Amino acid sequence: MAIGVPVIGTYVGGVVELITPEYSGLVVSPSDIDGLSTAIKKYINDAEFRSRLMINALKDCQLSELESYPVCIIGGGAAGITLAIALSRQGKRVLLIEGGDWKEVQNNDAYTGEAVSPHATTTEFRYQRLGGTTHLWGGRCVPLDSYDLSSATMYLTVVGL
Repeated sequence: MAIGVPVIGTYVGGVVELITPEYSGLVVSPSDIDGLSTAIKKYINDAEFRSRLMINALKDCQLSELESYPVCIIGGGAAGITLAIALSRQGKRVLLIEGGDWKEVQNNDAYTGEAVSPHATTTEFRYQRLGGTTHLWGGRCVPLDSYDLSSATMYLTVVGL
């Protein structure tokens, strides 16, 4: 956007905070392949539309104040937040980027898919929000089986030690 390149984004993370749909870019659902195809065709086939969006995107970038951060942490889960706090307490300017809202669960379309676990779907155990999947942490105790109780020599033989 800052160099006048047309942008097509998805409704994931902070993208919609940077792009104003139909003004400075186009935004589609992450799972909408037809919508993405339509958006790309619109950019290619409509020069006036493309030019208008490029100009508006440049204006938006020039109006916003650009700040410099020596440290950028992507992901506001347990590790990201802990690291950001520790570094900021040392006086470092830290930018923490999170794909979700601070309170509400955002669009989980990016996590849809076939679940390997018989206990839950992929969207039930992934959260796009500040803190991420940490909000869902829990535990499950499974009984030990005979392999768990076998001697270490069995392992050493398998790996060739």
